[in-house]
Amino acid sequence: MESREVREYRYSSIFLTFLAVSIFTGIIGAFFNRNSYIYNIFADFIGIFGSYAVAAGLLNNRMGGFTKYLSTLKTFTLKALVINLVISLGFSFLEVLVGIPMIFNSSSPRPMTDSIAKLSSNDLIFIGLFLLFSAVVYLLTAYMNFVLADKRFKECGIVETISIIFKTGKSLFKETLILSLKYYGFIIFLMGLVVLGALFSIEFLIEISFILLGVSIFALWLLLPGYYARLSDFYIEYIKGYSNGDVKFKEEIILN
Repeated sequence: MESREVREYRYSSIFLTFLAVSIFTGIIGAFFNRNSYIYNIFADFIGIFGSYAVAAGLLNNRMGGFTKYLSTLKTFTLKALVINLVISLGFSFLEVLVGIPMIFNSSSPRPMTDSIAKLSSNDLIFIGLFLLFSAVVYLLTAYMNFVLADKRFKECGIVETISIIFKTGKSLFKETLILSLKYYGFIIFLMGLVVLGALFSIEFLIEISFILLGVSIFALWLLLPGYYARLSDFYIEYIKGYSNGDVKFKEEIILN
């Protein structure tokens, strides 16, 4: 299933929401070490609220202003917090244990490439498999906050809601993968070049890759509203397929 309909959305509202997330995360980073557990926990909390506001805004007030998007946080429930914590904070904790932040959150290329160069082949395989596993889980949970912000699922329990999240992610896996590769593919390729440059001490490859990586990440940040808007298009089209009747809606999406 592929959504061909591209719905209008308010770019500035989504952009400003993510900008606010970045600013608050930066403020937290000024007080705590960016590689610490405390920083990762606070950053994830801020990211959770920002992602929910964007998802809820795209579903319920698509053309609303920045304050309208933020006002959707009034619908943020304890259930939404618990599910986000289980998935988001759970992976952040695993990443810290594996050492991912120590490698990829360095403020300059040299500490990062030095860290990579010191890794054994077994370490690289382990981290590579972990990143692949993380990518698959992200694709399966990409619609988490859309489901949590969907009024039709407000009465569902935690287990039922998690089931709906993973079923939605599984059904839309192909579309989400293609969309993500369009936005993230070049960055993944450049990060691969950085790793190769670090392992084989190819300085010019590291320097060129980091310059292009910085430009690409900045460009991606500007394109992020479009990425989330497209995810919402996929979700809306998918959910419409199960909207044959309000009474049977929950049973259909959970059991089919």
